[in-house]
Amino acid sequence: MTQNNTDSNSRRKRAKGTVQTKTLGPVEDLEPHVRSDWWQTLFNSLYLKTDADLLDDMDVTKKEADLVVSILGLEPEDAVLDLCCGQGRHVLELARRGFSNVEGYDRSQYLIRKARTRSQKENLQVRFREGDARKLPYPSDTFSVVTILGNSFGYFDSTCRTEKCLKRFSEY
Repeated sequence: MTQNNTDSNSRRKRAKGTVQTKTLGPVEDLEPHVRSDWWQTLFNSLYLKTDADLLDDMDVTKKEADLVVSILGLEPEDAVLDLCCGQGRHVLELARRGFSNVEGYDRSQYLIRKARTRSQKENLQVRFREGDARKLPYPSDTFSVVTILGNSFGYFDSTCRTEKCLKRFSEY
């Protein structure tokens, strides 16, 4: 009887104060153990902390923007949509360079808020919208260019769905 009370009390303490983690140990293939919607909860403040060495490096962002502008032959009046824009680093960099019709679109409410805050602090006129890239709210031919930068590929559960989305993105 005493054992049961002790176990019960221990469980209550664990439930209140700590997070129980499930470990699998070494596995041959991790993918079957990952939820198909893993990306819905990943992009938060922890994401920026763990990936900030790249995601908030201004030099890297400037070099990437140089490449995008050069390769695509972008002009400041071009309408640019950056899908899965995260905290908006490329959109903000283009706006700093005088691009006046740039927009960022991302699923993460946290990252979109971060992008808007940065835009306001720098007094940049940039639009950021939150939403699912698979269901874009824009009519066809809205943008001169649609970019998908960073590491935004592989979020779909099949190559076929990825291809279908890429074809649809080209309509915008």
